[in-house]
Amino acid sequence: MSGTEPRHLRLARPSAVSPQDGGTLLIGRDTEQALLRRLALEVAEGQPSSVAVCGLPGTGRSVLLRQAADYARSLGVIVLAAQGSPGQSAGCGIAAQLAQALAVQSVPGPAPWLEPVLAQHGAAEVEDFCRTLLDTALRQPVTIMVDDVQCADRYSREVLCAVLRRHHDAPLSVILAMSGTPHNVSDDCAELLALAGSPRGRGHVLSLGPLGPDAVRRLSAGTGTDAPDAEFCARAAEVSGGNPAVLRSTLRLLARSGGAAGSGGGREAGAAEADRRDLGVHASRAKGDRAAELAEGLSQEPLALLRALAVCGPLLPTRLLSGLVEERTMTTAAALRVLRAGGLVAADDPPRLADPSTAERLLAGMDDADRRRLYQQAARLGHQAAVGDEALAELLTRARPLGEPWAGGVLRRAAAMAVSRNEHALAVRCLERALQEPVGAAERLRIRVELGAVHCRVTPEAGDRQLTQVIVAPVGGDAEGGPDAGRHRAIATDLLLARGDANSARRAVALAYAADTPPMTPAPVTVPAWVSALGTAPGSAFAQGAALAAAPYPAPAAADSDGQRGLDRGPDRSQGVEHGRDRAALLGLYWLADSAVQGEHGLGGSEPDLPALPQRPQDPTALAAAAWRGALQGRNAENVRELASAALRAPSRGLPLHPRVLACRALGLAGATGLARQGLDAVLAEARSRRAPALIGYALLVRSELSLRCGQTDSAARDLVLARTAMPEGSWHSTMVPATRAAGALVAVACSRWKEAELIAYAELPPGSEHGFAWNQLLFVRGLLLLAQERPQDAVAELRECGRRLLARGWESPGLLPWRSLAALAHECCGEHAEALRLAEEERRLTADWGTAQALEWADLTADIVRGGEIPVHWLERVVTPLARPDLARPESRLRSLQLQPPDTDQELFSSQL
Repeated sequence: MSGTEPRHLRLARPSAVSPQDGGTLLIGRDTEQALLRRLALEVAEGQPSSVAVCGLPGTGRSVLLRQAADYARSLGVIVLAAQGSPGQSAGCGIAAQLAQALAVQSVPGPAPWLEPVLAQHGAAEVEDFCRTLLDTALRQPVTIMVDDVQCADRYSREVLCAVLRRHHDAPLSVILAMSGTPHNVSDDCAELLALAGSPRGRGHVLSLGPLGPDAVRRLSAGTGTDAPDAEFCARAAEVSGGNPAVLRSTLRLLARSGGAAGSGGGREAGAAEADRRDLGVHASRAKGDRAAELAEGLSQEPLALLRALAVCGPLLPTRLLSGLVEERTMTTAAALRVLRAGGLVAADDPPRLADPSTAERLLAGMDDADRRRLYQQAARLGHQAAVGDEALAELLTRARPLGEPWAGGVLRRAAAMAVSRNEHALAVRCLERALQEPVGAAERLRIRVELGAVHCRVTPEAGDRQLTQVIVAPVGGDAEGGPDAGRHRAIATDLLLARGDANSARRAVALAYAADTPPMTPAPVTVPAWVSALGTAPGSAFAQGAALAAAPYPAPAAADSDGQRGLDRGPDRSQGVEHGRDRAALLGLYWLADSAVQGEHGLGGSEPDLPALPQRPQDPTALAAAAWRGALQGRNAENVRELASAALRAPSRGLPLHPRVLACRALGLAGATGLARQGLDAVLAEARSRRAPALIGYALLVRSELSLRCGQTDSAARDLVLARTAMPEGSWHSTMVPATRAAGALVAVACSRWKEAELIAYAELPPGSEHGFAWNQLLFVRGLLLLAQERPQDAVAELRECGRRLLARGWESPGLLPWRSLAALAHECCGEHAEALRLAEEERRLTADWGTAQALEWADLTADIVRGGEIPVHWLERVVTPLARPDLARPESRLRSLQLQPPDTDQELFSSQL
């Protein structure tokens, strides 16, 4: 402390207290100041007294003592001042300061005992010292003032206790300031507090409590800020805990940031509200600064205990906290009393920091390795104390890997609870940390699947990488993940497809499926670069898988179009192998992924050699894939209903859910809307139990689409909102964004909000959005909007592009997106009657093959409108707003209604086609 005046010398000499310095700390202390002034007058007149001033750091103890010393000195009283400090635990620091003060006052007689005090001290020296002080007081009134007496050494405490027992015989006043409250002081201060407050010696105990709002107003004026309002004062008192030092620092920080204390001076209400919000931030910083300053003065055991509490908070009882503190000169219980007296730790049990916001600041001075080691020790003790999973996970995420088998389970359960509260970033931290603990191969795959599911709400691309690694991991009894690996990779594929990354899913499944196939003709190949980028070193199984995946794909003999790929008229070739069931599911997932990709086929430009789906698969996932692909091709609605119903009859637990959503979607296209809704409700319940946001969001989007088909606009809008909550637009893969836009635009159109629909449909899209099935949906919606805006030529361009893309994949289903009908109407509006009639007739022919009543009625209505040569354009104004009309059961009645009430009936029929 060279170059800095010792605090006890500042206390001993006269000082002017300015409002800009310590004077603000005396605001609200009028009663205490009055008492000390009265006692100074009494001691000057020969009456002894004693006072114990108790208060937490920052409450103004030292300033109060300095003011009292100045006043006593002005009355001719000898003031002997001393200051305790943590380094005085050994020696005789306070006694030596008092002796030096006597020498400064030129009091005769200190020489005989001064040398022993500074050298060898004992019981005799205590008696001599006490007698010298009393003799001095008999010649001239004396006031002894000791600040921070809780830091006094043993010898100094003995001297002060001796003086307090005998000072009533002389005009001697003793004022002791100690940290803490009267009911919570350190063990070393207990006897001093009792003696100083004893009525026999005319004792008093002053407790410097927190300031109230009125004192806050006065203190704010002392710091030069605007006159605060009542709400500001109440908020300031709350966030500062009423501590004058913290409050003063908080107000100064607020002033430096451009704020002001309240709404005085004509400030706007919004600015005053912002200041009240900022108070909490500035108060946390001020309390952190003060806690760090106080921690610097702590001895080893209290400092270690304080850091331990900063790590684990109130999680551990006192008996276990000793495991985090190396006891040398002080027990953990004694260290705890020191911290409570200093205001750093609350009086609660289990102990905790007085202000949790100071924890990070208290740990900032530790070495990173030491800090992580402390968290590690706390986590072990927390497990021993049966601490809850979430609190224990918080310790584990900051600790070094424990190498304990229980840690992974704790982190997984904590992640599940975090997801339930929509705290996905915390869940990612827990699961990533769980991968650092020793877990089995199957457990590791499970964690990576869960991590991929949660990552879609934080960093979706990282989640896709995790899931892709699970898919391409080797499977088998001795391979990574054991016999459960097949199930894990199926679920991983499921999650990739639900988020919309169908291309990655398709490539990874192709590689995994081929890697599990016995080689026919081994040939060395190069592993594709995208697999190497996964960070998993491929072995022989990967090399063989890459060989088969990179082989040219022979076109099926009976299929010339892309739409016939994946349907085999022969037996199910995926059955009968070692992992037949898993491979059958994987095959179904592959063809579902293939159906969702448009414009991004193949592995490095080559088609994978995977077998086609059997016509009658046995696996539920393959059944769902066959149903969906059948719905896309639009050949036999009854067969689609049978396949989809069979897929949904299997229990959903442990199976991929994305195929079941598509099976429900196929049922909706095939007219079985009731079964479709039941299936979607069941899928949503299971998806929520799996805590998979992508699956939840996708199922809700499909249910919204189904509600529009059924004329339930409110339900469709509600599900759309829920889908956006589960999966914000930034969480979807770029190829799924058009689906969310199309759904939003259709709901807006159904609610007659055409301008909103246009804004949604034409908002900027992320790159790559066109490489998926959802792009066709958006093109269709744009064509609808353009037709409603009486821009038929532009509508033709959008609708024909939609049709071109669908036909390129062989997706001719008239129930999927009725683009031909709208295109026919647009051509008719352009005067191109022949093309309009051709499209309308083509729609009728295809709907006859498809075979649903809704599609047939819509095709007939469109054809009749085109033949009639008149288009009631006004029906487009509310074209997808449904109106339940049970009397319109047959096409003829609908046509008659069109002539009478074109808006309502056409809207109902059109909505059934969406």
